[in-house]
Amino acid sequence: MGRTHMSGPTRNVILLALLLLADAVSAEQLELSRALQIASDRSPTIQGARQNLEISHRNLQAQRAALKSRFGLVVTPYEFAKDRVFNDLLSAHNTQEQTHIGASFSIQQPIEMTDATLSMIQSVDWREASSSLASSLGGRSSQQSYSSNLYLQYSQPLFTYNRTRLTLERLELALENARLDYAIQRLQIESGVTRLFLDLYLKQRNVAISREELVNANERYEIIEGKVLAGISAREELLQEDLTRANAQASLESIQLQYANALDDFRVQLGLPFEMELSVTRVANCQMEPRAAVAWHDAETGRTTLYAGSQGANRLKMHLAPALNVAPELVRVITEDVGGGYGPRNALYPEFVLISWAAKRLGRPVKWTSERTEAFVADYQGRDLLTQASLALDSGGKFLAMRTRMIGAVGGHTVAYVSLNNGFRLTTSLYDIPAAHAHIQGVLTNTPSTSPYRGAGRPEAMFVIERLIDKAA
Repeated sequence: MGRTHMSGPTRNVILLALLLLADAVSAEQLELSRALQIASDRSPTIQGARQNLEISHRNLQAQRAALKSRFGLVVTPYEFAKDRVFNDLLSAHNTQEQTHIGASFSIQQPIEMTDATLSMIQSVDWREASSSLASSLGGRSSQQSYSSNLYLQYSQPLFTYNRTRLTLERLELALENARLDYAIQRLQIESGVTRLFLDLYLKQRNVAISREELVNANERYEIIEGKVLAGISAREELLQEDLTRANAQASLESIQLQYANALDDFRVQLGLPFEMELSVTRVANCQMEPRAAVAWHDAETGRTTLYAGSQGANRLKMHLAPALNVAPELVRVITEDVGGGYGPRNALYPEFVLISWAAKRLGRPVKWTSERTEAFVADYQGRDLLTQASLALDSGGKFLAMRTRMIGAVGGHTVAYVSLNNGFRLTTSLYDIPAAHAHIQGVLTNTPSTSPYRGAGRPEAMFVIERLIDKAA
């Protein structure tokens, strides 16, 4: 998968053609430092340690902030009260009014050693009170007062001592433990990623070396082959070189497989999705009886009757009527013995349309029977699906997301998209995969058409997800 080369120190080794994102189409160069960053960002263990570190740091900051001096200001800009009562003795109403304006400024300093609080308070207060008596003896009196006080206040909780300081030390210790845990987790991630990165680099070098050895073996074989043809070398020497060439080819394939496995391990370590391309080959059905049908037309009623083995007479009727350009009530389909179904006999075949048309045109019954050899190349077939699938996991093996692209060969003409639709609906099967994306594409091919067969797309979907999980395991 590309080449690996060194530029400067070993840590600057660049691994080419590593897909970094699930939807990446082009390759991105990846340095070891970038790989370490990706692994750290995607590791749930690192994320948990980082979150714990942040929480510990915030708790310590909050506790330290609580030990700082606190300033307080309480202002009463205007307060007015009015009372009116009836004096039975004087038989008159007595009205009292009070006006109050005040402010209080305080500075509080927690004392860490004793859990106490020392406060300095400055208060300013102005009051005016007036009273009036509504009677023949009535009069009005008023009084004003102003005060300004500065005092110290000491508040000491009972039965506690040094609790604040111990809490502060406990939070500092928790922060230090969180830092150590985060550093240990980072070290473990860096160790694993660096080891896999180096292993992947070495295997990539081995692939290049093995490929070069195979090229050299082919060149030596061609040289000796020429000598044998010229009568210069013995044929045994050519056979020996052919064996050497075969060994070089086998060695290259083995090393390429090792490299592919190392690449998958590296992607999983980084929390990146790994990809697979899976093919479900085409299946030719082979029912107990080959397809056969008889059609006849009643000129008096205008009804065409088709007698054929099928898995759904109503479906054939609804498809045959528009093909003959007649109303559905002028078409009758009779099915008794199916002769074996498994899906492909759910659909209308061109031969059924042709013999129905011929029966009407000739005015007599027309019978058609498929031969076994003909059935293998003309009957609707199944499967033939190519799937490109990728699965993303975190470093703990938890599924994060899945992406599939299904390309179904529908043949020379389309019959049904049921299989592709079922494959889409069952992409994730019963597994807990939070996010999934599926792209379905049907392509026309120079082959017999495909139709739902034995599960109608479900086995293909199960095959893909189970192979992905096997590879992940």
